[in-house]
Amino acid sequence: MDARRIATLRDSWRGLSRNRRQLGGLFYDTLFRIAPQARSMFTSERDVQADRLLTMLDYMVAQLGDYDELIRQIEDLGTSHNEYGVTREHYLLFGEAFLSSLRHLCEPDWNEELESVWSEAVELLSGAMLEAQAHAAARPHESLGGSGEHTLFDARTSAAIVCHPDETVLQASLRAQLQHAHACGGAAVCSTCRIVIVDGLENCSPRNPKEMLLARKLGFSDNVRLACQTRTSGDVTIRRAVLDPVDEHLVTHRAHDRPSDSAGEELCVTVLFVDVEDFTSFTESTQPYDLVHVLNRYYHVMGRVVADHQGRILDYFGDGLLCVFGLGGREQHAVDAVRAGLAMLDAVETFNEYLESCVQRRFRVRLGVNTGKVIVGTVGIPGMEKLAAMGDAVNFAARIESANKDLGTNFLVADSTRTLLADVDEIEIGARHRIQVKGKVGHHDVHEIVNASP
Repeated sequence: MDARRIATLRDSWRGLSRNRRQLGGLFYDTLFRIAPQARSMFTSERDVQADRLLTMLDYMVAQLGDYDELIRQIEDLGTSHNEYGVTREHYLLFGEAFLSSLRHLCEPDWNEELESVWSEAVELLSGAMLEAQAHAAARPHESLGGSGEHTLFDARTSAAIVCHPDETVLQASLRAQLQHAHACGGAAVCSTCRIVIVDGLENCSPRNPKEMLLARKLGFSDNVRLACQTRTSGDVTIRRAVLDPVDEHLVTHRAHDRPSDSAGEELCVTVLFVDVEDFTSFTESTQPYDLVHVLNRYYHVMGRVVADHQGRILDYFGDGLLCVFGLGGREQHAVDAVRAGLAMLDAVETFNEYLESCVQRRFRVRLGVNTGKVIVGTVGIPGMEKLAAMGDAVNFAARIESANKDLGTNFLVADSTRTLLADVDEIEIGARHRIQVKGKVGHHDVHEIVNASP
């Protein structure tokens, strides 16, 4: 296929990709209508299978200009297709169903050029898959007990797999018939094969450029790796992150439709909760439109302050804000959070001038800060994902903020934060208070920020 036709194909695919779910549904409806016997080859839920198909096509369309590289990169998919018994006849049926789906989806814009380009592409891709299957079948492996072999331990099943030095973790898993998701067939364009290295990270190969790109996009920590790109030189213990079709559908959807900030990692951060005092009475005495308008204006003001201090707002609770500092690896996150809190108090005073002119009211805010380890990751159903911070450190920050009401203060920080504020001249620490916290044993020290005294 020449460069002009490849460009036409890719332009067409970009448009089709906007209707991924519809295309996937059309394909399987058509395939099972013309070849009912094909149903037995698909064991996953249809949405999951459609995600796999479209992920594979994303990569294959992108690689059409380098046929040899395409075949090399889809050898793992060839291994799977060999196991499923896929033949040339099956690819002919798949191609027929796919072209029919394209014609239906593209009406009335389908034309002779698109028919010709896509027909050639389907033939090329079918040929590439057959070659990948042949390469996978002929791929040599050292015999068990040969030199250079080591063990891959699966933490979830306690399986011990002999791993050959010339194969990836994914290849070893599949050879051992471990149920290891790999929606894109090992092309490093999805994250369904990802693993957590529980032990033996030093025995793993460095990330190659393709894995580095996806790892940056999804916010992988160092011990989260793509099994399809990782080779090992010694014993390694892994934990598979994607275990069933629901898992696979969620991570595949997220990788394509909305890049994630993080696939899940533990971080030491500083959490800041902000709440508006007596907000309930404000809502009861304010018209709905004015209430929403004021809140959005308030969020805008606070958001600017948080961003200026290298923080991030992760959630809104009516009038409350959950802010996290240190997500980018910045070490002085405790100082950033407290400085942001002080700046918020100044910003609210300025905001109150606007608020008085608008609804004849003033805001007074209370702040609570805590430093500790949290789990950070993108959560939520497809289309409604958000970055979340979870753990005791988050809950404790919320409790500290609430303690302001009983203590008559408006800015308190935990002892864990206080220890990180030494030698910061503009932050003056005031009285120490001892509080009891629901869900935690004993009394806990919190410290007032003098600059913020009422």
